[in-house]
Amino acid sequence: MSDDNFGSETEGTNFKQLLMQNKKVLIIGSSALVVLFVLIFLIVWLTSGSSIPKDFKEYRNVLGWKMAYPPGWDMKLPKDNDVGFFSKKENEGDLFQEGLGVKETPVPAGTKLDTFLKEFMNKLNEKKANLIESKTIKYKTYDVQQLIYNVGGLLDDGTKTTFRVFQRLVLGKNRVFILTYAAEQDKFDKYKQQAIDSMNTLEF
Repeated sequence: MSDDNFGSETEGTNFKQLLMQNKKVLIIGSSALVVLFVLIFLIVWLTSGSSIPKDFKEYRNVLGWKMAYPPGWDMKLPKDNDVGFFSKKENEGDLFQEGLGVKETPVPAGTKLDTFLKEFMNKLNEKKANLIESKTIKYKTYDVQQLIYNVGGLLDDGTKTTFRVFQRLVLGKNRVFILTYAAEQDKFDKYKQQAIDSMNTLEF
């Protein structure tokens, strides 16, 4: 065998070894990236929708669900399984307390959100609500329908007015949580984010 042939074989062997080493590095690097992305996803999934904003107070219901509500708001139990969280009156002339209501509604096993929504929208139409937005979102692993609409109502002194409502229908196991933020139209944006922050703490 000539020296030239020996040199060529040696270079070829070294090149193959280099390729194998690079392949191993790529495989290890790719695996590490996959693990990193999985860890990041788990951290985001576990923390999303469950963290309690600073100064919020936690409420635990006897039926097994809990939610935090904004500082300065009062918790009330109007009737049945309904729970309300209301903002403070701004002054003596404040005739409506903006607030967030939570109603837990039992549904038959296997009920789809679309089925519940259809019946729910029929009731809104009976109230002559003016629908502004309707979209499906995800809350953790749950299906949620998010609605915004205007609907007529009464102030504390009996005066007729139009309220703006931000609502989420959260489908759980054999039950739907109806989360409702209602406000006078000119105050809707003032308390909206606090209401959404509160909705995002729902756990059941």
